[in-house]
Amino acid sequence: MGSEPKKVNVYDIAVIDIGTNLKIKNIPVASTSSIGGNDVLIGMDIICLGDLAITNKNRKTTFTFSIPPHKELDFVERANKLNSAIIKKLQKKDF
Repeated sequence: MGSEPKKVNVYDIAVIDIGTNLKIKNIPVASTSSIGGNDVLIGMDIICLGDLAITNKNRKTTFTFSIPPHKELDFVERANKLNSAIIKKLQKKDF
């Protein structure tokens, strides 16, 4: 499901967080109205500067981003434990 290339305006912006005195300068941003109904698209050039987590507990989505990075999150160990318990239950059933 592709689309045709089109010309868009590109601006250099700066992101400044007054509370933390964080400043990221010279970020190229494309202006377009066709990113699937989303308000903003964050690129890996920004994401790689810090920690990004998106969680969805009780159907409430939370987006968290922190610069500088400070904690490693890895859901694999917990997922493996949960999956192991499910597999054990399935193995006990007679199919």
